[in-house]
Amino acid sequence: MDSLRADISLLPNSEGGRSGAIDLSGRYTPHLRVDGGEYLGVALRSDTAVTLDPGESGLVTLDLLYDIDYGALAPGARFEILEGNRRIGAGVVL
Repeated sequence: MDSLRADISLLPNSEGGRSGAIDLSGRYTPHLRVDGGEYLGVALRSDTAVTLDPGESGLVTLDLLYDIDYGALAPGARFEILEGNRRIGAGVVL
């Protein structure tokens, strides 16, 4: 499985973010979107943090789950983190 590193920030609940923390054990599988493009399925995980609360930031690994073109996630690419069509955070590929 291919993977990338990214720096992410979750929106606080008061700004439309999640009400609870995300699980960074590799079980959290949101969609990412770069510049309004296609939804890209990934799993987020971290070697250090177990969870990330709304309003927090952290370094994560993005596991690329599918046999699709992830070329939009090039180093420096900024992306939205989505749950369905709801934006719950953002990040940048390192």
